[in-house]
Order: sequence, then C-alpha cells, then structure tokens
Amino acid sequence: HTAQAIIYLMIKKDKQEEEDKLINELIMDNAVQSPSSPSAGETVTLTFSITNKGNNTAKEVRVRGDELSSNGFEPLTSDPYKSLGNLEPGAKVQVSMKFKVGKGISEGTNPLKISCECFPLIQKIHHLFVSQ
Repeated sequence: HTAQAIIYLMIKKDKQEEEDKLINELIMDNAVQSPSSPSAGETVTLTFSITNKGNNTAKEVRVRGDELSSNGFEPLTSDPYKSLGNLEPGAKVQVSMKFKVGKGISEGTNPLKISCECFPLIQKIHHLFVSQ
C-alpha cells in the first residue's frame, strides 16, 4: 500500500518582513507497510521517503508517530522520535518506523499520524493509512 503526503514547514526568519516566507518543502511519499494486513497485537513496519524539495537545508529533521494508543497503533520504544539529521536541498532519505497494532483497533484501514519537525520550528502532521 502506498500513500503520498506533502509536508510544508514554515520557518520564521530573523527579519520581520521575511517571517512568513516558506523556505522548506519536505515531501513524504512512497509509503509501504509490512505486513500488508497485520492483525491486532502484531508489529507493523511503515517505510516511507522524505525529500527536501526546498531551496534551504532542513535542520535536525525528526519524525514520530502521534496519538498512539491501544485503540490504534502503539509505540515500541519510550523515545517517540526518529532523528534524520539535516536534509540538504534535493536530499532524500528513507525512513522505517515500527508500531504495534493495538488490541482495540478497528478492522479495515486506520490512520497513522506521523509528525515531522525540523529546527528551528514547527510540527506538521500527516495521516498515513495502514490497512489490516
């Protein structure tokens, strides 16, 4: 299964007139899950790409699963973040994250919210859908 999402990060500049200028465009795509139809209690691996299509380096990029619970997807570790380092313009990185399929999850396709952050700012959330 694949999903495509665009993450727009707004970086605030020191100069007030440039405060709202969009300088990073991170694109999340090519999402694949394994196994393709996990059952409650199993581990699912979500693999996707993040590409910096902007003109500036996205610094200290990190991703995490959001709103994790036994009614959806659960974290496997106490540290929710996966650090990706800096992404230069044009750079592409492949990310793999593992989650436990919660015992209270509904059968069918369920959203898995992924947040992407980079220094010095903002968090953007995307919904990647995982099928059971």
